[in-house]
Amino acid sequence: MSLNVFLCHASDDKPAVRELYEKLQLEGFDPWLDEVNLLPGQNWENEISRAVRNSDAVLVCLSENSIAKTGFVQKEIKVALDVADQQPEGAIFIIPVKLEDCDVPDRLSAWHWVNLDDAGGYERLLAALMRRSIELGIDIPTDDGNLSDSLYEEKETLEADTHMSFPCELEAGSKINIDLRSGQPVDVLIMDEGDYEQWDEQGEVDTLYKEFLDRDQLHAFFTADNSDTYLVIVRNNSNDEVEIDLKICYAA
Repeated sequence: MSLNVFLCHASDDKPAVRELYEKLQLEGFDPWLDEVNLLPGQNWENEISRAVRNSDAVLVCLSENSIAKTGFVQKEIKVALDVADQQPEGAIFIIPVKLEDCDVPDRLSAWHWVNLDDAGGYERLLAALMRRSIELGIDIPTDDGNLSDSLYEEKETLEADTHMSFPCELEAGSKINIDLRSGQPVDVLIMDEGDYEQWDEQGEVDTLYKEFLDRDQLHAFFTADNSDTYLVIVRNNSNDEVEIDLKICYAA
């Protein structure tokens, strides 16, 4: 069983969306794209509405073309919004995906967007889909070996006001997947070991805890800029000990 992902898009964006479809398929997800999934003779309007309602997540692909487009793409968004209203609070269902720099329509502004042109944008999208898989009890895709070669699989107790470091030897361009769960919010930092030591000597490490601050769950990809040792650091800033469950794997 794979996560069903509906790709809502304007026809003018078909080449970019087709590429995204193929990449998600390779990752082990089950994306839905009209030109692939619609059969000759089917009522396309009914089938697309049904596909949106049966999806586990909807990627609303945004561009200057789509936000200015009138017609059925707007109806797809409306159906997705109706289904989103039925989701539990905090569930990931609608993900606005910028295919290029563009504005996010007001009715989608409640959801944090991702820009595929940004560094790490695609990896952030994968992390969101992985989290949605976990929410629904669907296995994270591993059949094609995208996530393999475990580096760490640890269950630890972090004492109050302490941290643990998990060194990862990475080649330039290689990726790791980080999957963390904890009994209460913790902070996570991922960075080059040498850079970390410099910041630590200057007493300014606290300024680096930004993106992964105060989380009780984290599902993220990290791509190494250079061949080096990178640290995944989990910090307990509370006055109580906390149980953490951390898995770090190489991602192909």
